[in-house]
Amino acid sequence: MDHVFQVDVTSTGLGARVSFNGCTVFRNWSAEERGIRQNLAPWLVEGKNRLELALRSVDAADDLDKQLSFWLRRFPKADDSGDGQWLVSFSFSENECPLSVDERTVLAHEFHVAKAFGRWEWERARPH
Repeated sequence: MDHVFQVDVTSTGLGARVSFNGCTVFRNWSAEERGIRQNLAPWLVEGKNRLELALRSVDAADDLDKQLSFWLRRFPKADDSGDGQWLVSFSFSENECPLSVDERTVLAHEFHVAKAFGRWEWERARPH
């Protein structure tokens, strides 16, 4: 694989969950600020990959500014220190995306990877 895919998320005052290929890679159901920069390599598969962002309201967050920043970036495999290539970004606005107590998917993005990391070690093993 020639690239590294990375997601950056920071949320405050709202519940946020990021899933990649059905696996949760970030979850913040509290009103406190939390953030993550996560390499998606462990969940990357050859072919179609799906990234989802879901939001919901949280208790005790009425007095807080609700903020969320979300980016999906792609870096050359040799260098993930710069800005990389921005593939998807999302900024929360309560006017455009009202919150409810139920989790609601607000962003879904699919992309295709021609070659991931190859076969797992157990797939290459010879049978006894």
